[in-house]
Amino acid sequence: MPVEIGARGFVGSSAYDLLSKLSMFGNRRTKALRLLAEQLRTVLAGYGAEGMKDGELAQKNVGWCTNKLSGSNLYKHFKVVHFSFGFQELAEAVDSRYLKDKNTKIKYQRIIVNYFKEELKDKDEYKIQLNDKTVRRPADELPWLLYELGDRNGLMDVLSDLAVFGRLFLDQEFELIQLWRWTELSGEQIADRYLAVVQTRAQEIAKRAEQKPELGEIIKLTLLSYLMALSYFMEMAHFQVAQEKILMVQLQLMANNKSKKSSSFIEHSQANVQNKLAHLYTDTGRLEQARDLHLEVLKKRERFVEEATTPEEKTTALKAVGSSYHGIAMLYSKLGHVEEAISYYEKALEFQKDSDDDAEIADTLHNIGVMQMKVGKYKEALELCTKSFHMYEKIYFVNMPPAMAVMLGNIAVCHRNLGQVKEAETMYLKSIEISERSVGRQHPHVALGLMNIATLEINRQQFQKAEVYLRESVEIFQKTETSDTNVDYIRCLEKFTFCLIKLEKHKEAITNFQTLYPRACSGIGGLKAAWPAVYAEVIDLLLSSNLIKLAHEVALGMLDAGQTGQCLEKFVVQYHKACKTLKVKSKPEFSLEKALEKSPGSLVLLRYYVEEELIPAKNVAGLLSMVDKVDAVRKIGPDLYGTAATWCDNAKAKDILLALLDHAVKKFPDETNFVCSLANELYNREDFSKALVHCRKLVQLEPNNPNHRLMHGDLTIRQEQFDEAKKVFKDMIAAFPNNEQVTTHVRN
Repeated sequence: MPVEIGARGFVGSSAYDLLSKLSMFGNRRTKALRLLAEQLRTVLAGYGAEGMKDGELAQKNVGWCTNKLSGSNLYKHFKVVHFSFGFQELAEAVDSRYLKDKNTKIKYQRIIVNYFKEELKDKDEYKIQLNDKTVRRPADELPWLLYELGDRNGLMDVLSDLAVFGRLFLDQEFELIQLWRWTELSGEQIADRYLAVVQTRAQEIAKRAEQKPELGEIIKLTLLSYLMALSYFMEMAHFQVAQEKILMVQLQLMANNKSKKSSSFIEHSQANVQNKLAHLYTDTGRLEQARDLHLEVLKKRERFVEEATTPEEKTTALKAVGSSYHGIAMLYSKLGHVEEAISYYEKALEFQKDSDDDAEIADTLHNIGVMQMKVGKYKEALELCTKSFHMYEKIYFVNMPPAMAVMLGNIAVCHRNLGQVKEAETMYLKSIEISERSVGRQHPHVALGLMNIATLEINRQQFQKAEVYLRESVEIFQKTETSDTNVDYIRCLEKFTFCLIKLEKHKEAITNFQTLYPRACSGIGGLKAAWPAVYAEVIDLLLSSNLIKLAHEVALGMLDAGQTGQCLEKFVVQYHKACKTLKVKSKPEFSLEKALEKSPGSLVLLRYYVEEELIPAKNVAGLLSMVDKVDAVRKIGPDLYGTAATWCDNAKAKDILLALLDHAVKKFPDETNFVCSLANELYNREDFSKALVHCRKLVQLEPNNPNHRLMHGDLTIRQEQFDEAKKVFKDMIAAFPNNEQVTTHVRN
């Protein structure tokens, strides 16, 4: 399914800008390539021709070990980070030469861990400088050493240090997510640890501010920068509860600001945080709160434009207004108001073009493409989505952010709906690859990609393959604390349930549905937004499994939701089956009669009405009238009456069958099947006089059918019309001289 991209793609740049001011690397973010170059220089300097001796790491001068790159340090960088750069052989050589013995390796690692911990203790608590050696090396290396040692508690403590967080967030943000996931703490627990540190710092600031107010203000702004980075981190990790907690603390801290010097900065930052919070409300289905907050932020930002005193300030303010329009557009999209969403996206685009921000322009163009998908214009959507993807390629080159994976997934959706299955499959797989590379396997972006390719397999009727993809997708959504009302999670559960039913894993399908159903009811759009085919399959399964109350609840829920289409007719039937079993009255608005009025051509409703209502009531007139009404709409003709006759025959309703056949013969006098069936039915009832009338008609319609002539002769004898009988048999012998059945019958 298509997914929109938030304002500024996956993660905005403002947090990085704020943190980078604390770092020696300026406005440029550093990555593994810089670390690799640094470590290679160290290797060349300290790894001589004779190599290191096994006992060297035991020296008291642990600082020398870190500067010359210890065996465990080298192990960490090449073992954990740099395999992708082709250094596996070097890492294996270091393992073999220096770290072959497990206990020795642990011993050296513990030495380095203790040294780095001491380094962190010595840092200035009030002057957080990320380029400081007491922060830089411990932050880069200590978490990985603790990870290798399996020290979860130690890792939690180190990652909770704001200076360590800042370093990792700048250089290894996605690795930071994976490290926290390894601790098995929830997002909320992680947020609580960070907020506890922030609260301690805030209390220390309050004490210092009494003596040096200007120092307290600087540190307070620094803490705001870290809180902003933390909120972005929680967004990347998809810890939505945690993100909301941190955003609320940011707002509280800003509200307590009393400095006139920073009031303008705080007010603009407050609007940015509120904008983030409004996006979060949209993502978690709190649409009314999202709307109110978006409108509040928009008013503020429009005022900022009016108050701007320099061209730079005005450009920044206009860009922020465009971001608000983008957020409101996403809100309208969630509400299903596509035209309004497109209108606001176009407004956002006007502001973004003035600011020359190609990334934001790409986001908005892509989301307009998603809107085109929602109204079935896949060709136009493909053009817009592809254009925005190419814009991202120019901006980011090979360092593809997660937003590009989302874009590829949407492009794949377009290809799939245009019948270009191979292209869709290629794009889906590439989307998953980019997501996994950028945010790790355990992330909702990967889960979404897996769900999309599973949809492709469902369309191919490859339910076993689809099940594998969907099972992992569901697990990822659950592990990443995805909101219960998240639309993607709900759709994934629906498709997984559908596959389980198709694979006849009925017990698991029911268990999975019991997880799905309350989420679908409370999700955006409720059951009206549900995939009806799944629920129709599930209700049949519940009825056959004797879970009648749940079947009744689900069927009624789908009807109350105002579901339309082919499944609506099935829901009516299932609802009445459940009502009948439970011996409860059905709601008048969902009666079979009203359903047939709304869908007069429905064969599903007709069959149930005939078999469950009209036949048991022996309502011949009602049955004939209803079949005629359906035929008037569907123009099916004789086949419809023949099908209705089969229903009567299966129910052993012979009187109704006779009346229906008589009605059909009058309606279709030249239809041989009806004449023959009626004649046979009358013959079986020994009503030979009427049977003879229809048999004569039958011979006229099909003179070359010997069975009709044999029956004709038989009936004339039974009616003692011997002259007619002689003529029938003579004509029969003349017409079929070589037919043994005819000659034997005449002879008898």
